[in-house]
Amino acid sequence: MSRIGLVALVAALLVLVPYAAAQYGYGTSTISVANTNMTIAPGGTGTTSYTVTLSSGNTWGTTTNIANAGQLSAEGITASVSKSYADPTYSGTLTISVSSSVASGTYTVKLNATGDDPSSNTATVSVFVPAQPASTTTASTIPASTSIAPTVSVAPTTVAPTTVAPATGTSGTHAANYTGYEIAAVVVIVVIAVAVFFLASRRK
Repeated sequence: MSRIGLVALVAALLVLVPYAAAQYGYGTSTISVANTNMTIAPGGTGTTSYTVTLSSGNTWGTTTNIANAGQLSAEGITASVSKSYADPTYSGTLTISVSSSVASGTYTVKLNATGDDPSSNTATVSVFVPAQPASTTTASTIPASTSIAPTVSVAPTTVAPTTVAPATGTSGTHAANYTGYEIAAVVVIVVIAVAVFFLASRRK
C-alpha cells in the first residue's frame, strides 16, 4: 500500500470511528441531585432525589453508586441509592442515615454515575450533623414526710342553768313586779266580793 493509501485509511478511521461510536452506543451521562445541602441530626435519616441524564451521544447503560461509601461508613454515615443501573434518563432516591454516635460536623456524600463507555460524572451532597444536645438530669424532688397531728376530741361543756332566787324585799317592791293582767284579776275579784257582800246585806 502506498503512502497516500495509508494516509487515506487512517483519515477514514479517524472520521468513521467517532461517528460509529456516537451512533452505536457511546454517550456521556450527567447526574444531579435536588438538594445539595442537608442537615441531619445524630440518629436521623434524610433523603433527596437524583436524576441521571444523557448529556451527549446515544443512550448507554449507567451505574449509580456512592463513590466514598467506605469513608462514610467509617464515620458512621450510610448512603444508598434506590436505582443503581439503567439507561438514561432515569431518577432515584438517595437515602442518608446518620448514626447517633457521629461527631458534629459537615460530611460530603459523593454520588457517581458511571457509563459503560466508561464515562463518569459526580454529584456531591453536603451533610451537616449538628451537635447533640447535652443530656440534662432532673433531680427528683421527694416531698418531706408530712406529720399529721392527732385529732383531739374536746368534750362539750355542759353549763348548768342558773336559778335566780327572787329578791327579798317589801310588798311594794313585789307589787311593782306584778303584770297588768294580775292587777286586773285582783280588781275583778275585789269587785265581785263587794257585790256579793252588798247583795247579801240587802236580803237580810
